[in-house]
Amino acid sequence: MDTELFFREIMPRMEDYGRYALAMQKGVFSKDKELSESDAENALTDADFMVEEGLLRFFLEKKYNFRILAEEDSPYVDKFSKEGDMLVVMDPIDGTLRYKKGFENFGMIISVFKKGILDGTLLHTPYDEKFYWATQENEIALSGFYHSDKLTFSHGGFGISSIGRRNSNIIKTNILPEDKEKIFNAKGLTINQSKKDNRDFRFGLNSILTEEIDGYFMKEAPCLDWGAISLIVEKAGGIVTDFNGERNDIHRYFGRNDGTKEGCIPSLIVANNHKTHETLVELLKD
Repeated sequence: MDTELFFREIMPRMEDYGRYALAMQKGVFSKDKELSESDAENALTDADFMVEEGLLRFFLEKKYNFRILAEEDSPYVDKFSKEGDMLVVMDPIDGTLRYKKGFENFGMIISVFKKGILDGTLLHTPYDEKFYWATQENEIALSGFYHSDKLTFSHGGFGISSIGRRNSNIIKTNILPEDKEKIFNAKGLTINQSKKDNRDFRFGLNSILTEEIDGYFMKEAPCLDWGAISLIVEKAGGIVTDFNGERNDIHRYFGRNDGTKEGCIPSLIVANNHKTHETLVELLKD
């Protein structure tokens, strides 16, 4: 199956479910501001499952013949093939904490793997109706608007073709020890940590494409989110390597033989400019 054609076929349905997720989010967060944690959790869970299962039903209706790896458990997953070289990976609502807190910059991610290697990624951001995508065959990342029956695409767009133009010096990561954070700060990099109470929820997965952040790094980076979006960044002119600055096998998240957790790579640096990338390699190199 052609990955680009697959993305074009599913975009209208992704937009439908993106609107649903936005509507559910706005309904929850327009209530009393003293919303309980359980209410927010229930809203998130419902949205996750509705988006995921709606898309899975659509795939079955279209009779797509591929394997499925979905973030949420669903009986629909069992209806897909268990064998074959093509695997479709889904993250129905990426940015769950931002979603719960009422921020709009969550995304929906679908990735295609062929023989264990990332072949293409499609990211939809419902709040601004944008799509970002890239495939291994494309020379540059493609992006475009989808509105009703009108679909237009352009090379680059939305700032992707000029990645590296700005220099915000904000880097997202998972938990970084405090002593290490001071070293990064001394190099002029501001660290926004994913699992820290003082993190800035404005910055999400798509923030590197809109140039609000300069980069991301993580060990055991999962294919569901940053591993997948790294292909879009790379095709748009950014830099994607491991902590040693190596590019070899960077998009092989399945079937590795180096002891890495399945669906992950040992380490990942995603940067939108060479200066940031070089600094991160200097600080993170084994």
